[in-house]
Amino acid sequence: MIFSSQRQQAISGWLLENNPGAFADNLKLQKYLFFYEMSSYMENPEEAELDHLRGYEKGPVFSNVYGDYRHDYFVFEDASRKSFTEHRKLVNLDFAKHASFLVSIMNDAELSAFTHKFNVWYAKKDRINSDEREVSLDKMDINSNDKELLDSMYEVYDTKLIDDSVVIPKGLVKFILSKEDSSNLSPEQEGLLEQIAENHAEDLENPVYVDISDNGALEID
Repeated sequence: MIFSSQRQQAISGWLLENNPGAFADNLKLQKYLFFYEMSSYMENPEEAELDHLRGYEKGPVFSNVYGDYRHDYFVFEDASRKSFTEHRKLVNLDFAKHASFLVSIMNDAELSAFTHKFNVWYAKKDRINSDEREVSLDKMDINSNDKELLDSMYEVYDTKLIDDSVVIPKGLVKFILSKEDSSNLSPEQEGLLEQIAENHAEDLENPVYVDISDNGALEID
């Protein structure tokens, strides 16, 4: 038996189909769902599902989805795949694309730090940081700051950029290349990205934009 709703399963199923690496990471799945539901709430508060949102040290967690994922992973995976296949209309593609992109361009620590900025989590931070468990997060704490955080992400990472980009993760560093440059990336160039990530991670701020010049040189922004 699983406890997540058909809608949550369908939204998760979109991630499974389009960003399976993020679906396979419990923290990224939770952040993806959080960004998606916050976007949903800003557009239509009645549609968003926030009833099971809890506050933990690493950020907001949907407790029903977390339980399904941890205790019945393969059942939840199958249910998510089936729900998305049969109920695609339940998923707002714009919300899903942006949420997926956000979890792809930040490492775990950055994702947690970013979600801590949302007042819906911050309003309960003292209780959460005192090790109180299962702290319920209240949609009444969602405020204009939360909307501004989301709006800024939609402005910086618009749909065109998302559709035209490929995120290449190398350890803690998340590189963004155009789809054209990504398709032309040689093994040697990819190895160079790995070296950059390994040796200069502390000096770089995610996401890191990369262009390939006409002579094949990597240009790091």
